[in-house]
Amino acid sequence: MPDKRWLIAIFILYWFAGAVVFYLHENEYRLAQRLRHNRTLSILVNSYNGSVEDLERMLAGLEDYCKKPFPSIEWNNDTKTANYVELSDWTVIYNCLFFPIITLSTVGYGNLTPSSDIGRLSVVIYSIIGIPLLGSFFSVLNDTLRTIGLPDFICNEGTAESRLWKMANILCSHNIIGILVFLLMPTVVMSHVEGWTYVLGLYYAYITLTTIGYGEYVAGQEKGNFWYGIYQVCLIPWLLFGHRYLTAANSSITCWINKKLNSEQETGESDEEKDRMLNNVEGKIRMLKEATESGKNGLKNID
Repeated sequence: MPDKRWLIAIFILYWFAGAVVFYLHENEYRLAQRLRHNRTLSILVNSYNGSVEDLERMLAGLEDYCKKPFPSIEWNNDTKTANYVELSDWTVIYNCLFFPIITLSTVGYGNLTPSSDIGRLSVVIYSIIGIPLLGSFFSVLNDTLRTIGLPDFICNEGTAESRLWKMANILCSHNIIGILVFLLMPTVVMSHVEGWTYVLGLYYAYITLTTIGYGEYVAGQEKGNFWYGIYQVCLIPWLLFGHRYLTAANSSITCWINKKLNSEQETGESDEEKDRMLNNVEGKIRMLKEATESGKNGLKNID
């Protein structure tokens, strides 16, 4: 590959390597942990005097009160055992691919986390290398897009008023397109697929792309058909490029504001300089007039 485009391949390999490592380690650890949870849950359910339906209604009420989904329970009437079903499971390949992206983009939902000290240490080491690598990935990707003629958010040198307004027009046009592509349209899709309201979908999209990442809602966590799998796959590039878009847009707006302030400051300094020069010229004129008058008076005295 020419130039530094090999960094794109390096990042993709690093991403998949992280997914494999976390899958192999966390999956084994979570399976053992789930067995312990299931035994505890079975004891709880068998000791519960009400029906399983009453227990499910109670959990649904708690879920509605807390505004946060709870893990579901699968009850086996034949064996009289309960199975604890995690909402975010390391056995799902999508979650293993999604976790490195959530980590390196610093969104950090919190719905899927390492469970052991080795896993937590792995996240620290993985992030130390991966976060700068993700930045390099976007930098090389931006250079690649510019070489094929696609515009990028940049801050050009110069403080001319015409250039500032031209930059403002470019920012507005890019922001309109970016908001449509990365916020409004994905919100419609997520609201339909996840069963959310449009406001909730917009809230989730913005909280995710700005890396605020509260984590009370996470898209793509259900088990669905083939088309739901396609939807899950599309969430990953949406998060990556949407996060990059909002970061670049915010940086460009900040840059434009700074240039605008600097332009006004330079204009004010230029006006002050002109006033000083004018005052100096007026002072010199007065000095010349005074010298001329003094010369005339001296000649009169001689006469």
